[in-house]
Amino acid sequence: MKNLVLILISIYTTSVSCQTNDLPESVYNTIRFDNVLLTDIINSKGNTTTIQSLIPVSFNINSGEDPGHWKEYESNSIYLLFQDGEQFLTPNNIQDYQLTNIKLFDNSKSLFINGIYIKVGDNISLLGNPSILTYSDGTKRIVYKLGSEVIRISFREINNEVSLIEYEYYN
Repeated sequence: MKNLVLILISIYTTSVSCQTNDLPESVYNTIRFDNVLLTDIINSKGNTTTIQSLIPVSFNINSGEDPGHWKEYESNSIYLLFQDGEQFLTPNNIQDYQLTNIKLFDNSKSLFINGIYIKVGDNISLLGNPSILTYSDGTKRIVYKLGSEVIRISFREINNEVSLIEYEYYN
């Protein structure tokens, strides 16, 4: 019985990993959201001045501390979420947030990945022939991953048009 469980887990893990597109670190280091390197957004650690200089749009900025210190930047075209900020010296001085989510909502912002620019409204054929992951609810997405970070490209199956681009860090 134990062997059967191990075999089933192995088959499931293999099938899931075959449906994602693994990114080598050299490609990961070139990923851009709205022409800004993902690594630069991560390294901003949620600093408002840095974010606004990297992505010069009018953001609504919200923050809170439940379930942990977080800060979000939201506009009509892009959303950024930073979490797990650390408190320095005083309770109101929260710094060093971890980027956990980016979403691109419309065609005014693009993702650069694997040498290709893609934005909401584009056809997924621009990406070549990547593996497509089918979720338990039946939706399909193109998923690129490196470790605990993923980039998901959601699309409308009827016309293969990109409907949402997002980055997620699973901590």
